[in-house]
Amino acid sequence: MAIQMGVVSFNVPTGAVGTTQNVTGFQDKDAANFDPNAFVFYWSGKVTDVDALGSGDLTHGVGFAASATDRRVVFGHAQDGGIDSSADNGHRADSVVVTMVAADGTLDGILDIDAYITNGCRVIVDDQFALAHRVHVLGIGGLTNQQTLLFNTPITGTPPFTQNITTANFQADIVLFSGLWTASVDPPATRIGVSVFMGGAVSSTQRGVALAAIEDAQMADDSAAYAISTECIAVVNPANANAIAERGDFVGFTSNGFDISWLEISTAAANRVACLLLQGGSWAVGNLVTKTDTTDITVGSLGFEPAGGMLLSCGRAASTADTPTADAELSIGAWSAPTVRGVHSIYSDDAADPMIVGTGVEFDEVYINVTAALDQLDGLMDIKSRDANGATFVMDDTDPSAMFVWYFMGGNIASTFPLPSDIHQKRQWAGYRM
Repeated sequence: MAIQMGVVSFNVPTGAVGTTQNVTGFQDKDAANFDPNAFVFYWSGKVTDVDALGSGDLTHGVGFAASATDRRVVFGHAQDGGIDSSADNGHRADSVVVTMVAADGTLDGILDIDAYITNGCRVIVDDQFALAHRVHVLGIGGLTNQQTLLFNTPITGTPPFTQNITTANFQADIVLFSGLWTASVDPPATRIGVSVFMGGAVSSTQRGVALAAIEDAQMADDSAAYAISTECIAVVNPANANAIAERGDFVGFTSNGFDISWLEISTAAANRVACLLLQGGSWAVGNLVTKTDTTDITVGSLGFEPAGGMLLSCGRAASTADTPTADAELSIGAWSAPTVRGVHSIYSDDAADPMIVGTGVEFDEVYINVTAALDQLDGLMDIKSRDANGATFVMDDTDPSAMFVWYFMGGNIASTFPLPSDIHQKRQWAGYRM
């Protein structure tokens, strides 16, 4: 089967517990409908169906689903305008979208998958939402296998050392990670502070991670972010947003999981990391830098034509290992065609008093960069074309300097058989019959 990807968006239903809603409309790069095997949900807290950016409470997260009963979600919130910072996050294994009340960190709404259906899924309200938050979803079809996992980070050992994760049912081709500082607590649970990250890997040389962290109960905002291409897991203890507590690099896949090389661990807590493993097709993880002009940003030499992908950035140059920098910022975007894409962004201004927190959403871009202190849009990047061996991006709003972005793309190796147009030109090709 060929890998297919599509991006759709929807407003979470605000009806009572038990309310259902179909999330459909997934179309691949050729505008053909398909049935996704796996989903990646992402949101920022914006309540709008038009492009918007500005200050306001954030309630964001990432959800993975491999089936209606196999799903994980990581989520967080921060309050805008508070004299003291208010930030919390959490994780669950029974839902795909969770929002929080920014003032006190209580849960505002829980959305689960009720069933996989033709051309998408049906979601169901497990805890009523007060607001109709906008959510984007990347649907992935044509997979051989898919599965989510949860594993504990180690609390003993002398880095660097290798941890073997052996609870997968197959050997994957790509793994996506998401997590936070859970302090040894299994889901469902919430913790103070924001420390959500998302990473991915296909090999020991193709990986990336991005995180945003906001400390809770500070008189002046303490926030930072971190993005790098030489690690796949990065965890911050939100009691100190400016220090990395755990860093993991990818070693490789095994028949029943994968291996992580730990570069730094916390002896204080075994944190939980959620994973989405996918098998089938061809995959690449890489990175690019944005531009200060509108010339093309070309990603090539993938070895396959991508069906789509995701891009993550913290709106800064690539981090130095183990060194987050001031201001929380996280942009998560997905695309499947130049006209099918969407991106969410969150940000928080470090040292601001009162807090300056904000969110953004764009329905025709794949990347957002902001200056948190000014609530100011600094850069927008779009997908220009899907190419035979990669993709081309372009700045719709140029960045003030080159910013690091890590991405993953999936697709299919082009057939080695000649195309019909080639056949008519090369009838002598051995093995071909009219």
